[in-house]
Amino acid sequence: MAYSALMVKFWLQPKRVNWIILVFCWILGICAEAQIPNYSIDPTFNSGLFYSKGVIRDVLLTDENEFFIGGSFMSVNQAQGYSFLSYNGNNLLWNPQSSGGPGDIKSYKNDYLVTLSGPIGLITFGQGTNTSFQFEYQKPAYSGFLGNDAFDTFIEPDDRILVVGRFFTDSVNTDTNSLRQLCRVDSTGAPDPDFPMLHCASPLDSKIFDIEQLSDGSYIVAGDFHELGSFDYNIVGRLNSDFSVDNTFINSFSEGDSGFILGVDSQDRTWLRFSQVWPIDDLSGESTVFTRILPTGEIDPNFNPPALFTYDSEGFWVRNWPSDFLELPDGRFIIVGAINEANGLPKRGIMMIEDDGTVIEEAFEDWGADEAVWGTFVRNPAVTVIRQLPDGKLLLGGRFSSFGGEPYSCLVRLQPNGFVGVDEKEGRGKLKIWPNPTSDNIRVALPNENERIERIEIADLQGRLVQVNSGYQASNSIDVSDLNAGVYLVRAWSEKGVYTQKLILE
Repeated sequence: MAYSALMVKFWLQPKRVNWIILVFCWILGICAEAQIPNYSIDPTFNSGLFYSKGVIRDVLLTDENEFFIGGSFMSVNQAQGYSFLSYNGNNLLWNPQSSGGPGDIKSYKNDYLVTLSGPIGLITFGQGTNTSFQFEYQKPAYSGFLGNDAFDTFIEPDDRILVVGRFFTDSVNTDTNSLRQLCRVDSTGAPDPDFPMLHCASPLDSKIFDIEQLSDGSYIVAGDFHELGSFDYNIVGRLNSDFSVDNTFINSFSEGDSGFILGVDSQDRTWLRFSQVWPIDDLSGESTVFTRILPTGEIDPNFNPPALFTYDSEGFWVRNWPSDFLELPDGRFIIVGAINEANGLPKRGIMMIEDDGTVIEEAFEDWGADEAVWGTFVRNPAVTVIRQLPDGKLLLGGRFSSFGGEPYSCLVRLQPNGFVGVDEKEGRGKLKIWPNPTSDNIRVALPNENERIERIEIADLQGRLVQVNSGYQASNSIDVSDLNAGVYLVRAWSEKGVYTQKLILE
């Protein structure tokens, strides 16, 4: 007994306890697989074939536990519009709109503030447009040669509404100096006379597309501009809580095209997408169609956005951007869009990534938006909207006539269905390339050396094929000396799938 007590005392000394725990956790870490949430189609929700020939652009869960659906689709009376659905997908109200349904929906008092492809308005359930609200700068008297467009709104706690876009502020003088890109109105749409309206001077037709608030009360704005107020900012900028321009914000992007905000996550990091492939100057020549920036404006160095590809209207393989994202409680993210491939992995409009951008292959594996076919009306399928509901279920809207092999048209709900284990062995599913970096020749091998490579493609990060090799043999090398220095994506096809890896040419 004395010997046993002595041994127990020896092993339970604080330092040894910590060591034992670390070893035990290390063993568990090796043996256990990481767990990711798994989902299946929720059969209790079914809006049938109510929506067709179009796309759902926004979904809002109302205070009455119903859904406000907005988008552009051809269904009832061959009209576009918005609708309200019960929680299980039954139609409660349909309102055709000749100009298309809302692209953005927000709850506002007892009504709904909507953006309708340019104008904004107020919708009352069961009554349609609430005429008590008329956005001042969209009245006919304010029409100018560049047009008045509102693209996004932000509702403040006192019910005043921030509006971003491009509009004339003077009904008499419609010169470019009277253009503004941010204003504030009250519940009737009348302007706040004390609000310091923001002017973006360059280019001539500057627009702000999105506005989001950070946890400290400041605002992130993104759009098509090269100046924000009197400061040189391109695509994205930050406003202080008093709406003055924060000139300490780091301008990470050179002059270029338009930027849009996908959202802001729990760490105040802003997820951005661009209207074209965008060069990131400080990442060795790499380019992207979306990225993540820190609250300071710096590009997040810990995030490596996956290369997303889709087929365009002419059947070409092109880079594409996400349409929406969802932050999960475990720190992972679900990305949706018109996505057919992510880092070489086949995806069907929906995917899951780690916080650093790593694509989780097992998540939504082999299922998603199958097709968008309604008779002779055929489009590339896409998931454009994702919403997590209070019960943990996911509501997905988009452009599809079949999802997961089931006939769901533009709208489907997924339910949590346990977890899927992820094998985290180093290099799983990755194409092997050596030497890498290089300047002349490379060798290529699949993770499973028993698989035969049928075809190899090398593409730049804009998706353009620069080299194709058929019938590659393991004993061969590939001459890449004619390619310019930069980063490329190499895809190798076998009978079992597609493998991918980045190649750096010096």
